[in-house]
Formats: sequence, structure tokens, C-alpha cells
Amino acid sequence: MKYKLINLVFFLLLLTNCGFEVVKNTYNFNISEVNTEGDKKISYALKNRIKINDTELNKNCIKININSKKIKLIKEKNIKNKITKYEIKIVSNVKYIILPENITKILTISKTADFNVADNKVETLNNEKKLIDNLIDEIADEILLKISLDFNDS
Repeated sequence: MKYKLINLVFFLLLLTNCGFEVVKNTYNFNISEVNTEGDKKISYALKNRIKINDTELNKNCIKININSKKIKLIKEKNIKNKITKYEIKIVSNVKYIILPENITKILTISKTADFNVADNKVETLNNEKKLIDNLIDEIADEILLKISLDFNDS
């Protein structure tokens, strides 16, 4: 009887959930135009990730100008003076204009991360590409969040 009660309590705890739901990010602005400058690959990827979250239902229109650059530095070398780790820094200067009021605001977002050099050059390039994609995702999320917070404050 004691084991049945323990099993029943254990299964009830497993089957019930806490009711946690992920909050869906909805933005209260519409992006009418995105212009890019600087590093073409990074700017193009940022533009696409920002435009994915665009909704046509909002009356607040903004125009975004993004100027991005990538800086690749050597972070570590071993005893034989061979590079073992690189550091990548992506800096994006974002200028957005709220169109009905023609209010201009400027953001500067910088993200830094490092990656290890692999034995194979292809693996090293893949590591760099994955790292850059992750940094671009973080920058795009931060751009949208800061613009959204700015709209909520006003």
C-alpha cells in the first residue's frame, strides 16, 4: 500500500505542469524600410532577421539604417606561435526614424565572442560562421527590443 501511494504521488507530480508559457514577442511598430551599409553579409543577415518580425498591422512606421562592421582579432597563440583562438566583434550602428513624427534615434550595439581554431580549416570556417550567425541573432533581437522599449516609453 505504501509503494502504491508513493508511485501515485510520483506520477501525479510528473503529469502536472507548472503552467509556464513562453511569452510571444509582439512589437508595436511596422518597419517600412531597412537600409544597410558596411559589411554586406552581416548587414544583409540583420536586415532579414529584423524584417521577419515585421507586422503590417501596426500604425507606427519606422525606417531603419544599419551600418555594421566585423572585427576579427587573434586572441590566443600557443608556444609555437600558432593561432589557437580568434575573437570576433560585430559593431552595429543603428539609426531609426519614427516616420509620422520624424524623430531620429541612434543605437550602437556591440557583441563579442571567440572561437577555437580546429585542426581542419573547414571546421574553423564553420565555427566562425556559426559564431557570426549567433551574434547576428543576438544583435537583431537587441535592436528590436530596444526599439520596442522606446515605443513603450513614449
